[in-house]
Amino acid sequence: ILQYAEQLGCYASTVKIDDVPVTLMFHLDKDDDLKPAVHRAHAILAEFDTYSRRAEEYAVQELLPLKNEHWLEDLGDGEEPPLTAEQFTPRMTLEALVFYGEGDVIFCYDDGDLFFGHSIELRMDVADNFIDADIPG
Repeated sequence: ILQYAEQLGCYASTVKIDDVPVTLMFHLDKDDDLKPAVHRAHAILAEFDTYSRRAEEYAVQELLPLKNEHWLEDLGDGEEPPLTAEQFTPRMTLEALVFYGEGDVIFCYDDGDLFFGHSIELRMDVADNFIDADIPG
């Protein structure tokens, strides 16, 4: 059920993906129609395994080098060893999908302490190309 979430300033709902609750948010400009964003959400959820795999591949491409070059933890007796892709992606947990009126989608992940509690955000454009990876506070 899609409802307007005043505290978020958007429409929101929750779905379960592999038994994990994921928030769906729809951020629209006042002139945007909600229907295209909802249609986009349905299309992505229908092929979620493919989108999820592509998002993880993009995160590895863009963020694994950052992790291994600048975010390894000091363990006291040395630095944490560099991670492989196989160690990196399982630590990411999808928390939300944010849909925008122009068609962009942001995949929001809990970082599993990869970046000391920062979240991971991967932006996909209307043509289904991942175009940005960020680790906001």
